[in-house]
Amino acid sequence: MRQTGSFSKLVLDYTEGKQNMRDAFPNNIDLDSIIQAAHLQKERDSALRRGVSDRIHELYSCIDQPNIDDKQLARLGHENTRFVVTAHQPILLGGPLYVFYKLSSVVALAKRLNEQPNKKDLHFIPLYWVGDEDHDIEEIGHCHVLGKKISWMPKQGGATGRMLIEDAEAFLSPLEAILGHRPESDRWMRLARDCYRNGITLLEATVRWTDALFGSAGLVVFSGDDPRLKNMALHLWEKEINQRFSGDAALRGSDQLVEMGYHAQISPRSVNLFWLEDESRSRLMRLEDGGWQAGEQVWANDQAMIHQIHADPGMISPNVVLRPLYQEFLLQSAAFIGGPAELAYWLQLYPVFQEAGVDFPPVLPRASIMLMDAAMCKRWEQLELTDDMFFQSKEDWVRYYLNQQSESRLSDFELIEKIRQGYLQLSQEAAMIDPSLKSFVLAELTKAEKSVESIAHRVLKARKQKSEVQINRLHQLHDRLFPDNKLQERYDNFLGWVASDPDLELFDYCLHHLDYPAHYFSIVRLSV
Repeated sequence: MRQTGSFSKLVLDYTEGKQNMRDAFPNNIDLDSIIQAAHLQKERDSALRRGVSDRIHELYSCIDQPNIDDKQLARLGHENTRFVVTAHQPILLGGPLYVFYKLSSVVALAKRLNEQPNKKDLHFIPLYWVGDEDHDIEEIGHCHVLGKKISWMPKQGGATGRMLIEDAEAFLSPLEAILGHRPESDRWMRLARDCYRNGITLLEATVRWTDALFGSAGLVVFSGDDPRLKNMALHLWEKEINQRFSGDAALRGSDQLVEMGYHAQISPRSVNLFWLEDESRSRLMRLEDGGWQAGEQVWANDQAMIHQIHADPGMISPNVVLRPLYQEFLLQSAAFIGGPAELAYWLQLYPVFQEAGVDFPPVLPRASIMLMDAAMCKRWEQLELTDDMFFQSKEDWVRYYLNQQSESRLSDFELIEKIRQGYLQLSQEAAMIDPSLKSFVLAELTKAEKSVESIAHRVLKARKQKSEVQINRLHQLHDRLFPDNKLQERYDNFLGWVASDPDLELFDYCLHHLDYPAHYFSIVRLSV
């Protein structure tokens, strides 16, 4: 992971188990530790188990024949069931590949936990918490397929999960044009049209889409946007109204990370709740006179605010600080899997969990993967690139390739260094004769370095012109691995990979052969 240059020091130190991280946070992220912690968890309240189970069954009622097994759904409310959880917003068509890897990671971890002999009577279920109360449609209303942007920009407001799909062809028709008309592309287009229907909510579309992809692997989809579940968490909302506890606790977490030499991921507010209505999601703010305001609504004092929450618990919506707490209160996860940013802010929120008396789960990083299909692997070999070059710049690739093709294996940098060493030796010998000559020789060294750099630049330009076809191929390969100069997993949607080739082993690898939890960046060469 360090070689990628794409992960923070905090994430790297945590996943590598550095001593300061082990001292500050629970770091039980191996299989045995997760199972031991799951055995020690206090029994979840039966009403909570039933509420979570009922909510999931309601979500799946939108599907006539879900792919998830009935036995898996029947286990939801069992006292020995433990959830392996990941979370993400209901992003269009599944979003970038990293969302796919998140879901694959919880499936793989639950599978491995269920195979361990010391799990005894426990059963682990992978679960996708859909963050459907968010209102940032700009972030979730698009994806990139084969380098082209697919967009959905509804005119509705409020929670994204409640938004209705309108004019689905506005994004489905461009998708079809990008994928073309091949049997495999047509199959995926039929699925997309079945899941993203006009008149259904984005949450329902996400449930249908996720079940189609991961239901047969046992993954269940869950949403906490339910007044009955929020009513069960009234004590958390009351504590926030009366004490404004989460902001202070999160700031303590921020200070701890900064003292350890890391960066705090999020900036907590003094009150970390929203007021959720059909067309809006407004910050809940405490006024100077002790009253409360959300949008144009005002409440006189804490008591009036709490009375309103009791009357309409479904209107309360936790933000990024309180959402993990609400999630864990409901689910009591055996493990939570997140991306690099999530892992960082979950650690920052450790004091929030302590303050609220909610168990902090083992937090693991999702799988990170770079995909190479057969054509890319062939191109890689033809260009004689080496694996340690994956995360170097495009220009470094070009320079390496040209040096490999040159009759001289001496790189420009090596030549400059040899000249430099020669001048330095000469300056030392000259100084022994006359100390004033040293500065003269070093000045000449500067001139020589500039001359060699100029020559090297012209030689490099000539080499590029001579190898233009191969360099263009190298650029194309780099662009596929790092589209828009980003990690592939943060840009590409999986449809661009699977819809063009029915034999690609992406699903087989991610659902059956993913070595998880292995905390490293995997380069996967998919054979066809």
